[in-house]
Amino acid sequence: MPRVSSAYRQARRDLIARAAIACIERQGVHETSISDIVAESGLSTGAIYSHFTNKVELVRYIFSYYLLPRIDQLHFRADSSNDDGSHPSQAIVSPGQALHRLLQIFHSTGLPYVIFAQFWAEVTVDAELREAFLESVGSLQNTLSEVLLPWAEDRVSRGLEDGEPEVDESEAGQPGIDKPETSESEADASGAGELARTTTRTLISLLQGYIVNAALFADPAPIDDYVRAVSIAFSQSRHP
Repeated sequence: MPRVSSAYRQARRDLIARAAIACIERQGVHETSISDIVAESGLSTGAIYSHFTNKVELVRYIFSYYLLPRIDQLHFRADSSNDDGSHPSQAIVSPGQALHRLLQIFHSTGLPYVIFAQFWAEVTVDAELREAFLESVGSLQNTLSEVLLPWAEDRVSRGLEDGEPEVDESEAGQPGIDKPETSESEADASGAGELARTTTRTLISLLQGYIVNAALFADPAPIDDYVRAVSIAFSQSRHP
């Protein structure tokens, strides 16, 4: 029996994934069965199960193949420079820049927005799918936090110089809570890390809002307009 090449196996897995995406777009994650994917792909049931043991494994593959490899695009090129040899301002990535790039990455997958909305709805009731979802979003959170950390460090080091309120990183002063003494540099590092993580969660929420809105109304706002509107809204809603 001839050996099956890795390229052939990859092509089959991609065919199955595209068939699953088409089925899910039409009828949702819960209502899509392996038999539906068999009919859509034109492959046999045995062929499907030789690549994926169940629907959850297939969902993991879809996220890992279409989305996760693009997450590294969140990083701006560290070796880029201006004509005069100086580093560009993008060396520090602002939340607005990160959100813009994040939306572009999801758009570049070519997956219909309704697919993401279907997955997110299903993970609230399916424990196995939730586990797969948390794996993918965990990778996204880690990368996005790393990207935002230089911005957060700069933000914390400048304190309130930019007019924005400080994030309260400490529970010091609350009754019954004793905080160990830390140096100013340690406090700044801790504060910057927490700010990067908190901002990451906010940006992912804004990403989900954009995608769900696009899935529901099929007429998403241009990414540039959405990011600009978010920036304006937050700049005018600072705490006194």
